[in-house]
Amino acid sequence: MKICFPIGEDYSTDSRILEHLGSAPILMVVDTDTGASVSFNNRIKSDGHQCVPFKALRGMSIDAAVADSICDKALNILTDNGVAVFIRPSATISGTLTCPGRR
Repeated sequence: MKICFPIGEDYSTDSRILEHLGSAPILMVVDTDTGASVSFNNRIKSDGHQCVPFKALRGMSIDAAVADSICDKALNILTDNGVAVFIRPSATISGTLTCPGRR
């Protein structure tokens, strides 16, 4: 499963998850099957918006996104494309990936 996380600084899976998906300076995608991670600059400006996370992902296919806050438009785009959206259960990516209840 490929999961997208909004982060401020890239410390691999020790990165702290930021509150809002759209305004995070970096998006990290972690592949839970392989353990691989890749991060993307999230400061692409388009259509008058501060950032456009879907363009920052450069067409990468993701299965889920984790954040505390997401705008309705982004939520609708993600869910319409089959991406599950979750509220972060931990402050870090590694804590979220190892939280009880994760399969």
